Amino acid sequence: MTPENIRYHAAGHLAAAVLLAEKHPRAAAAILEEVMRFATHPKVSAPPQLTAKILSAAGDPAASARDILLLEAWFVDPFNTVIEKSGGVR
Repeated sequence: MTPENIRYHAAGHLAAAVLLAEKHPRAAAAILEEVMRFATHPKVSAPPQLTAKILSAAGDPAASARDILLLEAWFVDPFNTVIEKSGGVR
């Protein structure tokens, strides 16, 4: 699996989290915690803004639907390849 495929997989998790955020915030938080595990993996060099936004959204998914949608957009943006270009260096 390529880093880009993994990034798109994480975006799928974010899509699920936004659907659950309002009525099932605990489930959405659990999904966001999984995305955070990806973003903080030793082989991933995620920008600090990305991890900060994930943490914030996980803290209150119901109030963070717009931020979760923004995160999803960041993950699928073809020009946002910082993760792939990092080579796993933090």
